[in-house]
Amino acid sequence: RDYYASRGLGDVYKRQRKRLGSQERIDEEYNLYKEEKIDKEGDDLMHFEVQGPVTTRFIGGTYPETQIETTDLADAMADAGFHTEYILFDACYMSSVEVAYELKDVTHYLIASPTEVLSYGFPYITMGKHLLGTPNYKCIVDSFISFYSSYNLPYGTVAVTDCTQLDALAAIAQQINAAATEQINVAAAEPTNAASEGKLNTARSGKNVPNGVQIMDGYSPTLFYDLGHLMSLKDAGTVLTAAFAEQLGKTVPYKGHTSQYFTALKDAPVDIKHYSGLNTSQGSLNHMADRLSETAWYKATN
Repeated sequence: RDYYASRGLGDVYKRQRKRLGSQERIDEEYNLYKEEKIDKEGDDLMHFEVQGPVTTRFIGGTYPETQIETTDLADAMADAGFHTEYILFDACYMSSVEVAYELKDVTHYLIASPTEVLSYGFPYITMGKHLLGTPNYKCIVDSFISFYSSYNLPYGTVAVTDCTQLDALAAIAQQINAAATEQINVAAAEPTNAASEGKLNTARSGKNVPNGVQIMDGYSPTLFYDLGHLMSLKDAGTVLTAAFAEQLGKTVPYKGHTSQYFTALKDAPVDIKHYSGLNTSQGSLNHMADRLSETAWYKATN
């Protein structure tokens, strides 16, 4: 992650271990960044160290004093008049429809992974050149998958979301949710007590829960599902289902994955049979999804 700084490829601002737990603090950082960028040339690369999200989605690790809610990040960027070509999250699970929808008014594209990201992170040494100048999103995805396909742990997922397409996607999702006569209980096949723990063995051995929605994590109960597969299983009729799939293709124009992703939570690979590039916590029984109804995506689609 120090590649850009050591090579001088644009202005990289390392805000590691900063206490960024409030919108006011984020506003301060963005305003400082804007002041420092005045009369400077080069690519805008503002860098935060981030980790995977829980609850409504936050970045900044597991300690409250360093966590930033995605909504606060979006509000701070809007307050500072900061709109980016893209936001890249080198972090687990951040290619999420809930995340993307919160950020849709402050960035054009979201680059992230819908599953866990291995500790190596994004392979900037090969994909970095595609991030600079005019970004080449196809090459960003291709270089990511090429790297991880030959890595000693050959597991990786990545997607580029066009945030300008999200309102259209939400409109169709709202129609599906309203029209569906039989909502899929995505957690129905998961155990609720120790006596049924063995039912999770299929996931641990790297296979989907039988007849279930594509899972994108190793949590128990599952926290993240594949958005496209989940919506395709709702009983909303073929017209709406096809319309959602078509719009999802426009919303995620570039995506890639290896045949499996790896979850450290279960120390095992998991087969990828369905992949849309975006995850969702819709329908999750995990306690970390308790505040899902507070997200902008949920409000727009239910």
